[in-house]
Amino acid sequence: MTSSLDYKYVYYLLDLQHSHFTFDYTYKAHPSVIIDRYQIYDMPLPEQRRIAEILDAADEAIRQTERLIAKLKAVRDGLLHDLLTRGLDEHGRLRDPQTHPEQFKDSPLGRIPTEWEVSRVNEICILGRGRVISQVDLDQNPGPYPVYSSQSKDEGVFGYLNTFDFDGEYVTWTTDGAYAGTVFYRCGRFSCTNVCGTLQAKSHDLSMRYLASALSTRTGKYVSYVGNPKLMNSVMAKIPVPLPSYSEQKAIAAVLDTHDTRIRAEEAGLVKLRHVKRGLMDDLLTGKVRVQV
Repeated sequence: MTSSLDYKYVYYLLDLQHSHFTFDYTYKAHPSVIIDRYQIYDMPLPEQRRIAEILDAADEAIRQTERLIAKLKAVRDGLLHDLLTRGLDEHGRLRDPQTHPEQFKDSPLGRIPTEWEVSRVNEICILGRGRVISQVDLDQNPGPYPVYSSQSKDEGVFGYLNTFDFDGEYVTWTTDGAYAGTVFYRCGRFSCTNVCGTLQAKSHDLSMRYLASALSTRTGKYVSYVGNPKLMNSVMAKIPVPLPSYSEQKAIAAVLDTHDTRIRAEEAGLVKLRHVKRGLMDDLLTGKVRVQV
C-alpha cells in the first residue's frame, strides 16, 4: 500500500465494488480478477481518510444496534423461560417458587404453577397443512394476501396472492427443511405452502399468541434429523404444552408482545442504518459526493 492510499478507504472501496460482482468459484479465485475488475480511484489522501472515518462511524452505529438487538433477544429468551415456568400472579408479577413453593406442582414438563394444566397440541387445536403454491402461482395471481413458506426470513413470507386459504388467528410451523419446527403466530387472511402446518384453536379460551410462544420453546426437540429435517403433524399433535388460564395466557402474551415490539423497532432501525451506510458508500466512494476536508 502506497503512502497515497488509506487502508480503510481501500477496504471500503473494494467491498463496494465486490458487492456488484458475480463470480463462479473458478473465476473468483483467479488473480487476474483483482487486476481486471477492481479499480482504485485517484482521490486526495485527506479525503480518503475522511470518507473512511464517516464509514467507520456508520459501521459502529450498526455494531451497537446489533449488540443491542442481541441483548434484547437474550433478555426476551430468559423472560420467556420464566413466564412459561412461573407465570404471572393476579398482580402481574412472576410467581416465586423459592418464596412460595406451595404455588407450584410437579408435571410432565417440570414444576409449574398449581393452577396450570398440561395439554397435548391435538387436545386444544385442529391441525392442518398448507398446499402446493409455486412461484408461477404468485406471478399469475398477484394480490394483497400473504403466502407463508418454510423460510424464516421476513416472517416466512414467500409472496402474495389474490386469494386466501385461512382467515383468523392461527399458529403455523415449518414441517420440512432447514427451519423445521420454526413457529409463527398468524392473524388475518393468508395462505401457506405445503411445507407449513397449521393450528387452529378448538375453543375460545386459548390464546394463539401464547401458544406460539409456548411451542417455540418446545418444537426443536421433536424435529427429526433423519434425512431432511422434519416435524410432521403426527408428531406436533403429541407435543405437551403448559396451559394457564385464558386470562393469564393473554397477560403472558402481552408482556412478550411488548418486548417483541421493541426488538422489531430496533431491527427496523438496523435495516435503515445499513441502507444509510450503503448510500454513503455509493456516494462517497465513487466521488458522486465530495467530502470537504
